[in-house]
Amino acid sequence: MINIITFQSILTNNNFGNKLLNKINYSDNLNNFIKKIFIKLNLPSEYFINSLYYLYELVKIDINNLEKILNNKKIFIFTSIILNYKIFNDIPININYICEIFNINFNEFINTEIYIVNNLKWKLFINKEKINNFKKYLEHYKDLDHNVY
Repeated sequence: MINIITFQSILTNNNFGNKLLNKINYSDNLNNFIKKIFIKLNLPSEYFINSLYYLYELVKIDINNLEKILNNKKIFIFTSIILNYKIFNDIPININYICEIFNINFNEFINTEIYIVNNLKWKLFINKEKINNFKKYLEHYKDLDHNVY
């Protein structure tokens, strides 16, 4: 689905060969973590693209967000997926329980959610034109051509 280099490239629209790549922990199993979320929560793969869009927009707003996201990949990815879930589902969910399932600190989740929502100025709805343009942008990232499952 995605590896850390692809993840970083998507967020920055750039391939880095600089010091930022040296901060990446290649053994963090980002791909498995994301798959686990989608399988256990039975989410459509579209949520992954939407959640990436939120993170992409955070980096566009302020490039300094990139380092914050890369240093906290799992919580940012998890939070953006859950945010997307909350936008498209009008079903109450027990976030505390979901955090426990994925070994995510609930307070860290809440702080990250507030950070994302505030920085995106509460603009979490993604219209068709924006998401279609983002999908076109993602087309050359072959890792995303694979299903989540």
